[in-house]
Formats: sequence, structure tokens, C-alpha cells
Amino acid sequence: MAKKNVWKYTDNKDRILLNIKIDQKTSCWEWSLHRDRYGYGQATFNERTMTAHRMSYLFFNGEIQDGLCVCHSCDNRGCVNPTHLFLGTPADNNADMKAKGRYVHHRGERSPGARLTDAEAAEILSLAQKGEMTQKEIGKIYGVGHTTVSAIFVGDNWGHLERG
Repeated sequence: MAKKNVWKYTDNKDRILLNIKIDQKTSCWEWSLHRDRYGYGQATFNERTMTAHRMSYLFFNGEIQDGLCVCHSCDNRGCVNPTHLFLGTPADNNADMKAKGRYVHHRGERSPGARLTDAEAAEILSLAQKGEMTQKEIGKIYGVGHTTVSAIFVGDNWGHLERG
């Protein structure tokens, strides 16, 4: 069983420094303990799990106002180097991601959560537009809920499909 990282205020900076590997090329401080499925370092602080880069910002740079993100200038999710971290709103974080070309919007069947193919979604749209069946009936045929059929019909989902 993995050892749980419980940090106290007295440890702060030293605990960060004891659990990093410095990349000489990028100057990134790579978190060497647990990472979540997205690659962000994690540890427990004051009986609360939080990301290691957020913890590093707090210990080295100071308080983080409610509603702000701790963003990476280096775009390395595992980095906890406080000089690579800056505060921003969620909108700032998204704008930074898009400006650096890291935003990928997968449409239709290429979306990781897609349960339908583009052809199936087009068939659903066609059936819904004809109005001969209820959305619930169409959903049963394709194994999706009526809310999915509705979202396809109004263009909230599969909005890239050609509409007649």
C-alpha cells in the first residue's frame, strides 16, 4: 500500500524540495510522488488532497484567491517550480491553452465520450426531423436517452452535422 503524504505547515517548502527531480533542460521541478490520471502531482495537505503545483504556489509564492487557477507557463502538468507558475482565472487558463495550441476539440465520433458514430447521429437527426417517432422511441433504437436525441436535434450535440 502506498504511503499517504500528509503535510503540515512546518514542512512546506522542504517537503516540496524533497519530492522533486529537476529537469536540467527545462528547469521544471518534476513531481516524483503520486500523479492523477491527467499527470498532475497530488499530495495531502491539511487532510485535503490537492494538486502539487497548487501547493507549491501556495508555499513559495503566497496565497491563492478563491476562484483562481494556478497555471503553468511551461505547460508541464508535473512541474511544481514556483517560477513556472502563475495565477489566472479559468478563462485566462483556457485562453492560454488555446493560444499555445493545446486545445483539441474532438467532434462527433472522434470525441472520447462518443457512444454513436457520425452516421448513427445523422440517422437520429433525420428521424427526429421527420417527426414520425418520438425522441424516446428513436433513443431506444440507438441505445441512447431521449435527451441525447433532443441534443442532436437542436444542435447542442453533433452540431457539425448538416441540417436540412
